[in-house]
Amino acid sequence: MGEPESGVNPCSNAPSARAEDSLRASEERLRLALDAASEVVWDWNVLEDEIYQSARWAELLGYSPEQTPTSMSQLAGFIHPEEMPIVQRQVSNAIGGVTDTITFEHRVRAASGEWRWMLARARVVERDVAGAGVRIVGTCSDITAQKQAEETLRELDRRREQFLAVLSHELRNPLAAARNALFVMEGAPAGSAQASSARGIVQRQLGQLTRLVEDLLDASRITRAKIRLQQARLDLVELARRSVEENRFAFAAKGIELRVALPPGPVWVDCDATRIVQVLGNLLQNAAKFTQRGHALLTVEVDGAAREAVIRVRDTGVGIAPELRSRLFRPFEQGDGTLDRRGAGLGLGLALVKGLVELHGGTVEARSEGPGKGAELIVRLPLQAAPRAAEPGPPPPEAWRRLRIVAVEDDEDAAVVLGQMLEILGHHADLARTGAEALELVRTVRPDAVLCDIGLPGMSGYDVARRIREDPEIRHIPLVALTGYASPADVQQAAEAGFDRHLAKPTLPDELSRVLATVSRAAPTTRAPRRELTAGP
Repeated sequence: MGEPESGVNPCSNAPSARAEDSLRASEERLRLALDAASEVVWDWNVLEDEIYQSARWAELLGYSPEQTPTSMSQLAGFIHPEEMPIVQRQVSNAIGGVTDTITFEHRVRAASGEWRWMLARARVVERDVAGAGVRIVGTCSDITAQKQAEETLRELDRRREQFLAVLSHELRNPLAAARNALFVMEGAPAGSAQASSARGIVQRQLGQLTRLVEDLLDASRITRAKIRLQQARLDLVELARRSVEENRFAFAAKGIELRVALPPGPVWVDCDATRIVQVLGNLLQNAAKFTQRGHALLTVEVDGAAREAVIRVRDTGVGIAPELRSRLFRPFEQGDGTLDRRGAGLGLGLALVKGLVELHGGTVEARSEGPGKGAELIVRLPLQAAPRAAEPGPPPPEAWRRLRIVAVEDDEDAAVVLGQMLEILGHHADLARTGAEALELVRTVRPDAVLCDIGLPGMSGYDVARRIREDPEIRHIPLVALTGYASPADVQQAAEAGFDRHLAKPTLPDELSRVLATVSRAAPTTRAPRRELTAGP
């Protein structure tokens, strides 16, 4: 046999080729994984100042791949100047051997020009013989949304603290005035001018406290879409006249002239009268609060082309700064943060105006040439045609009669005052402090109506109503809930328990008298199932 031919076996490099293919495949898988990762992955050769960053860097910031920095010196040009000292200190400590890890937050300029927050986390993976870091590998995460959420929480916390401080101020002032007025009433001769003036102060301050609570509740209801409008076709001019009369004192007390320009004929809109009067009142109160001298003007106009009724309230007051205009209709916003808060309120008035007007399908806007140049608030509502001739009304109510009322109230002072109020209104009051006492009284005296608080000890007002409705002997007696629980859900729960009407505390004597007269006239001998209950008269 001859000798084998010399030469290279073509299969001798096969293992090496397979290893290279495997390495390339592994590197490709790693590259794909890095590109698909939600975080930016980077690898920095410190000695050569060469940095690799995954494709995610350009994607996050809106750059092309070619714009991705390839050195730390290039990357520094994208970092916000305020964070550069932090970055330099962390990197220096890592390279110098002070630490092996790096963690810092910093802003990076995006292609759009905005600054995005990034969280960098890295580790020194290689050091030279002297211990200096020569290779650092890490990641960067976009934490802009987290930073924005943190800022939102800080702003909410700031506004909450501001709101609580303002609320304390707005509660303490009328309480102090009312308490001092009571002191004057106790010391002044009965029927004197001093006593009369003090009584008027108490009434006004209590009215202010009531409006404050109602504004808070209304703001909550609007936010949760819980306000229900009782709409009818009404004359906006008449509603404006009513609001002017209700709010004249706010201007007269400051020596400000309130001018009114109304059209001679009616301006018809579909609206909830109470809510539109509230809108008008808030506009007028806003003008009175922020006008120290000069005048305010209320006008009602018709924009025939747009088919709109237009309300304008213009004043010569402090005006509106341009930066405030976009926030003017937000809840709890105020024009300034000074301690001079004469009549500034909670910052709910215009927020309620916006919410209520939009519920009516209208719009509101504010105009001002700037601080010190007055302001104009404009409300637009859909204009309607004149209503058809009114249907014959209900027969006139029966003549007033003295009623026997069982009043259920667990607070001693509130019970005494409620009883005295009923006596002054001409009725007889039997007082009960608990649900059990109430049931015993109702079964004994068989009253014309029952006024019942809800938050009673032991047996709630709802339980009292259910027990009365279950008793054939007394189930026909009218029941009125008189309570501080006044949300729409509370009103509905009262209806389901068996109450005929729901009155929210504090209740005006006239309102209480009207409701008692209504329910006593309508009292049936047998009761049909009820579906829904309305609040108020």
